Amino acid sequence: MALGSAAELAAAFVTAGADDAVPAGGREQAPSSTEMTSSHAIRITSGSVPFTSDGNVKHLLTRPLAHRSHERELLDGEVLDGPELRANLRELAMLNRLPGGTATSIEAIELLADGMRDVRVLDLGTGGGEMPIAFARHGRRGPAHWTVTAVDSHPSVMDLAQRRFGRDPDVTPLLADSRFLPLEDESVDIAHASLLLHHLEPQDALAMLAEMRRVARIGIVVNDLRRGPLAYAVTGLMVLGLTRARYTRHDGLASARRAYSLRELDELLHAAGLSTVWRSPALMPRVVTAAVGF
Repeated sequence: MALGSAAELAAAFVTAGADDAVPAGGREQAPSSTEMTSSHAIRITSGSVPFTSDGNVKHLLTRPLAHRSHERELLDGEVLDGPELRANLRELAMLNRLPGGTATSIEAIELLADGMRDVRVLDLGTGGGEMPIAFARHGRRGPAHWTVTAVDSHPSVMDLAQRRFGRDPDVTPLLADSRFLPLEDESVDIAHASLLLHHLEPQDALAMLAEMRRVARIGIVVNDLRRGPLAYAVTGLMVLGLTRARYTRHDGLASARRAYSLRELDELLHAAGLSTVWRSPALMPRVVTAAVGF
């Protein structure tokens, strides 16, 4: 997509409906118990929002992001192209250095840790492994000591992450499904997932959040994109302006369409027995949420 088309995309979505509206106070409110069914059924509106690589946004003007897309991301394929995967993970590491990325996740973990000296962190969907390395290095700078278990379900991704980990004594790799963690109850202090939730359909997302709650003694941190016109426009501009890899350019836009709104995220958290205690600025395209069990 040309930069002119990206600018057209941004202008279109800034004026395309009220999906980005946030109540007074700068954040969405968690649903009341009366909004949840007794069986904790998740009522996430879903749909399909097509996108054309030539920058045609006319159909997007008539299909605002009220519904989650079911579009499959390239990174979710069973067999991944090696060079494309490596390029994608390098670009994701770069994007994680932007606002809302690694530094904001560290802020949320510190808030939950509340001065603990030894913090056990679980990182789900670890990807290229730059976040676990950053967490461990942050701990080594003191005063707290952070040890990290880095989980990914794809063998090719985990192989690349392990190369990054090297012999770091504070990072332990674990090949596992985030919905079925082979860990004991309360075996870590804080469970963290970055840019993973939107890959999962609602019931799988709920299963992952419930597992995070089960294994975390203190609480969980979810760092992810949020769905909405302004968020989509900003994400599109960043992805198209800063990245070149095919996986990143395709999946970055698909991720913004697959993302949960903050209200949907709060419903999922509530259904998993979790309550939000902190959230980074809600108008950003990428939002970090800290939650604890109730």
